[in-house]
Amino acid sequence: MAYLNACLLCMFLCLTVNVLFTSAAVHGSSEVKDEEKPYYIADVLVKNPNLTRQLWKIGEAAAALASSGGGTSTGTSMDQQTKNSMYNYILDNIPVLMRNEVFQNITHDITDEISKAYSKSDFSKNVTAFKNENGSFTNKAAMDVLKHLDVVRLLQRSIESGKPVIDEVRGNDSTVFIAVVNYLIGMAPVVWKDPSFIKIKGIVTQELTLGYNTFLKEKKVDGPALAEQNSTLLVMGVLQYTKKERMLLRSMQAAKPVIDKLRGKDSTALLMGLGFLAQEYPVVMADPRYQHIQAVVTKYVEESFGNLNYTLKDLQKNQNEVVTNVIANISKIHMIQDILRGGSIRDVLPLSPDDTVNDACYGDAMDFVDSMVEISPWALKMFDSMGKLREGVMHGQLNLVGSFDECMEIQAQIKAGEKLGNRTKETASSFGTRYCRVSMDIPSGVLPIDTKGVPVHLTWGACVPDSCHSRDISGLFKLEALRNMTTTFDGVYVYCFDNKPITEDDSAVAAIVMLSIFGLLIVMGTLYMMVTNMKHNAKSTGNAYELPKVPLEMKAMYNMAYQNDEAETKVDLSNRTTDIDIPKAYMPHAESNQNGLTHTNGSAGNGSVGNGNASYEKQSFHQLEQPSQQSGGRPKANSEKKKQGVLHRILKAFALQENVEKILSGKTSGNSINCIHGIRFLSLTWVILGHTFNYGIVSIPSLWTTENIVEATEMMKRFTFQAVIAGGFSVDTFYMISGMLLTYLQIKQVEKLTKRFNCAKTAAYTFNYYFHRIWRLTPMYMMVIMVYGCLMKYFGDGPLWPEAVKTADDCKINWWTNLLYVNNLVHVDGQCMAWSWYLANDMQFYVVSLFFLVFLAISIPVGVILICLLMTGGVAAAWYEEHIYNGSFFTTKKDGGGYWNNVYISPWCRVAAYCVGMLLGVLLYKRPKKALKTKYALLGWSLATAMGLGLVYCTYSEYKEGGTEWSRDFRAAYESLGRPLWAACVAWVVFACHNGNGGVVNSLLSWKGLIPLSRLSYAAYLVHPIMMMIHVYSKRALVYISDYEIIYLFLGHTCFTFMVAFVVSISFEAPFMALEKIIMGR
Repeated sequence: MAYLNACLLCMFLCLTVNVLFTSAAVHGSSEVKDEEKPYYIADVLVKNPNLTRQLWKIGEAAAALASSGGGTSTGTSMDQQTKNSMYNYILDNIPVLMRNEVFQNITHDITDEISKAYSKSDFSKNVTAFKNENGSFTNKAAMDVLKHLDVVRLLQRSIESGKPVIDEVRGNDSTVFIAVVNYLIGMAPVVWKDPSFIKIKGIVTQELTLGYNTFLKEKKVDGPALAEQNSTLLVMGVLQYTKKERMLLRSMQAAKPVIDKLRGKDSTALLMGLGFLAQEYPVVMADPRYQHIQAVVTKYVEESFGNLNYTLKDLQKNQNEVVTNVIANISKIHMIQDILRGGSIRDVLPLSPDDTVNDACYGDAMDFVDSMVEISPWALKMFDSMGKLREGVMHGQLNLVGSFDECMEIQAQIKAGEKLGNRTKETASSFGTRYCRVSMDIPSGVLPIDTKGVPVHLTWGACVPDSCHSRDISGLFKLEALRNMTTTFDGVYVYCFDNKPITEDDSAVAAIVMLSIFGLLIVMGTLYMMVTNMKHNAKSTGNAYELPKVPLEMKAMYNMAYQNDEAETKVDLSNRTTDIDIPKAYMPHAESNQNGLTHTNGSAGNGSVGNGNASYEKQSFHQLEQPSQQSGGRPKANSEKKKQGVLHRILKAFALQENVEKILSGKTSGNSINCIHGIRFLSLTWVILGHTFNYGIVSIPSLWTTENIVEATEMMKRFTFQAVIAGGFSVDTFYMISGMLLTYLQIKQVEKLTKRFNCAKTAAYTFNYYFHRIWRLTPMYMMVIMVYGCLMKYFGDGPLWPEAVKTADDCKINWWTNLLYVNNLVHVDGQCMAWSWYLANDMQFYVVSLFFLVFLAISIPVGVILICLLMTGGVAAAWYEEHIYNGSFFTTKKDGGGYWNNVYISPWCRVAAYCVGMLLGVLLYKRPKKALKTKYALLGWSLATAMGLGLVYCTYSEYKEGGTEWSRDFRAAYESLGRPLWAACVAWVVFACHNGNGGVVNSLLSWKGLIPLSRLSYAAYLVHPIMMMIHVYSKRALVYISDYEIIYLFLGHTCFTFMVAFVVSISFEAPFMALEKIIMGR
């Protein structure tokens, strides 16, 4: 035992000398001669009290160990002269330490643990086995004792006994500190044998070796020689050239299994955060401000520990419970206050000359942060109104909205003399606040979904002083102090809501003036007709101005100005300004703005008639609208009265009494194709359903308005959702109806022109053919464009309101493409009202249809062949373009618009469905109206139903979970053939219902309640996306996409859209149709 004690004494003395001369090297000394070493050591000890204490402990421990054993050892004693020299050195130089009570306790602990180890060792039981031939003990003797030494317990006991010294060194109570150290010591044996720790040792060794080699290469020194001359310099050089951040990151990565086990959960996020701190903030760890934070936190932890009356033994027995209670008992608000009161935010983020922030904004922003420390009520409101990170990030909750309205109502007040941070305000100040939206790009791979090319942003709603604008807030994120710490904010984009007065916007003022003029005309017309009707009712029934009575089927002739069609089906035109003869049984068609040709029993082609009033057989349009004196009409008026009559008709055109009745009337002629009303309405609701998932939700790529986009994308994988994806077929339904009505209603008129050719009448018909169509669609269309382009930005506000609605802003530039109906071909990347591409297609089909009508009038077979050739060309064009772009609805954001611009909206790829409608119109015109045999009807319904369902739901094979992606050829076939086939299915429904084979389907589609809604379909199509965007963008919270939410939105959008469409129609559409009659002299 004495031999072991002597070995340990030598170890301690060697450590003492190494410590002294390492300290000398650190302090920059050169080589020290042997005779100068005692003086130098004394000087170091005087100047370094802490080092002195450490050496005292080393010396007294060595002396105690040397004297331990009590003679129980049978081994040979240490040479007395050597022992006396050591004792004299220690006692002469460190006398105080030898008499220190703490040191004696530590010595006792160490001696006790070594004695226990000795008693357990083989050496104590068989001393002879550990002797050399000369009688001395082998090295195995010491190793055998050390093998049984519980080093962990020894260190823990020593640290506990040394608590007074540790308290003195740290300057405060060290109970918690010692508990943490003991916990780490207790973990050491397990960690030391752990494969992760072994891997870490390898990483450290590798990195230090690289640092060593780099140091030798850069400094061009001899490593072994330098180690012999000045080992401390060598060590410092190696550490200087070692990539410490990389070593730390690699070590943390290697330690992940151990950390996961200790925490009981995955530590990827923790390690990422630690790695970020290791990379970005190495200087902060040594910063005095960080030291202040550490001191404050330690203070509150120790106070909480003491307030709970815990002892060190409590901490050892139930560490988790003690730590939890200590943390819970800390006043966190006060702790944060004390931390932040150590300085001002201006000290952390000073304003440099290169920063792009105005002084007022910077000062107010810094005052806000400092006021938060003092828990000022207005500052707390600002903080409360800011967006906070919440659950659901991995489900797409990337928009931290905040409270827009709370932010906009705050008024900050700072009094003079108020202390903010470490500064005192010399003057009082105040400011308002504004809401800003801060967006940061993040990698698309963050979300576990395919975003279909839609960029992913993290958006934060911030409440800032109103002295700050978008450029200033962006500048705050790029302050030089922040740039020196991190590059995280380089991709920040900021938009702040500036309440610019509408009076400063010339386009908005012009739009309001125009709307005011229309409003005034409506009020004047309504009041005028009210007075006129009152006077009319007061007169006798023999009033000279009473209109002649006419058969019921002709009453609508006086209201031909408004027989509303869907925007895509305003096609049934005839020459109304010329004296074209009206055939028998002629009645206005319910689906037409003008007179439609219907017949009862015979073919229109052979002049078969019904039971119409023969007295009207040869009257012209003009004659019908200007009753003669013989029929009891108004006498011919002079020119002055004609002018008064025009004014009367203009005011009447804007009167609500007239226009409301036109729209809400459910009357139709007896032989009209009434099922079209239901088809038109249902098709529009299908459009609205599809757009409910688009407009306002993902229509602005830079702004996500949904909080669960990941879950929403899973909806498309369901079988039932394929009906929503197939909503694009509704457009082909409109094309089919448009082509059918045009052909069905105009062939007869063109036939008359070709049989009795008259250049003037042909020119007049052609002019009216195009003029009526343009006049029918354009005025209301242009008014909606004006309102959308000039006033959209003023229709709402909120945290989701975009900085700019691109399709609205484009209206101010590219409106003329809409006016000319070429917006599907020109500036397609900057379309005004992006959904208006459909109107351009329909107008273009209408323009070229006159060519086919002429050939149909000359020869039905020739015309049909030409239509079939056009349809074949359309199918071929669609197949070719789709085979190139291989796109769908879900690729429009990531293919650069290839599919959308070249396939979906191009007229040559969509004309096939229109051709199907023209062929149906020819069939209805030539074939007498009669029911098919039951077996043929059942066959037709079966084929149409099966084909329609197949077209809608076949996409499930691709979009379902684990579905197979379609080949390029199959997708091209679906795109090119699917649309005309769908049109054919709907064409069968129209044909069957019109000919008495519709049954309950015809009853539902022909319900009179759908007629007014069908008349509003054009206006509804124009305004429904605007209503959707206003609703969603004005919300104060994100949309949660679910079946119920979408159904609720869809029904709300539909109802509100038709309400607004009603207002738009009676304000613009109906008046302009009545004005057309005045312009054309009818």
